Amino acid sequence: MQNSNTGQSGFGQSGTNQSGSNQPSGNQSGSNQQTQSGGGGQPAQQGGGAARSAADSQRPVGGETLARAAQGAHRAVDATVEKVAPVIDAVHDKVEAAKGAAQGVKDVALNAQDQAGAAKDQVAEWIGAAREAIRENPFAAVAGALLVGVAYASMKRR
Repeated sequence: MQNSNTGQSGFGQSGTNQSGSNQPSGNQSGSNQQTQSGGGGQPAQQGGGAARSAADSQRPVGGETLARAAQGAHRAVDATVEKVAPVIDAVHDKVEAAKGAAQGVKDVALNAQDQAGAAKDQVAEWIGAAREAIRENPFAAVAGALLVGVAYASMKRR
């Protein structure tokens, strides 16, 4: 039984594979190793120790590259923070000033509300006193209203 896969490329496969199994044809790179069950149920490794040692020797280089990239990223973040920090501080100061102004307006509004409440209470007191005076002396209240009406009419005629 022969499989002829000439000209097809797959996961790490190219060229002709004429074995009875589905093994890649030797175009494996780095640590991309495939295992296939060998005799007795034990996995057989493709690529052997040479591919493994090549991958191990590349790890420190990748680690150094990653460390350099991380240092560069930290420097970029630090530079950005240095540029943005004064702007953030200025905005924070403006927000605090706005909070202070808003608190001042709130205090004035509360004071005005308190004064309006006091005036409302005073008016309610006067109305209550006027009602009581009218109940005690109804004829005097009507006579007083007539006098006020006459005085107002005479002033309007002049």
